[in-house]
Amino acid sequence: MLTAKDLALIRAALLFFQEENCTGDRSSMKYYFGSGSCRGITAKTARELRQRLSKYQVRFTLIDLTTSRLITDRLYQSLPQAKRRINHRSHSVGTVLMSSGVFKLR
Repeated sequence: MLTAKDLALIRAALLFFQEENCTGDRSSMKYYFGSGSCRGITAKTARELRQRLSKYQVRFTLIDLTTSRLITDRLYQSLPQAKRRINHRSHSVGTVLMSSGVFKLR
């Protein structure tokens, strides 16, 4: 479950990654990507992703695990709020990344 703290940690990790690994010597990138390609990942791409993520807020909704569908159109500001609404064992909380200022919560 992705939370606001998780999103902040991801942004911090991107900053660290950008500062430590995008300096020109690509050999340290292999540690993070293994045999996968790190081609095209630069300080600029890390910075742009970090900037995009800074514009998102974490919200929560309810999903049906058996159908992988939303069971409400409501977005909750906190995980405990959403968890209190679960009323069936096949229901769970889903995380929504929402662009700041796009929606107003009820």
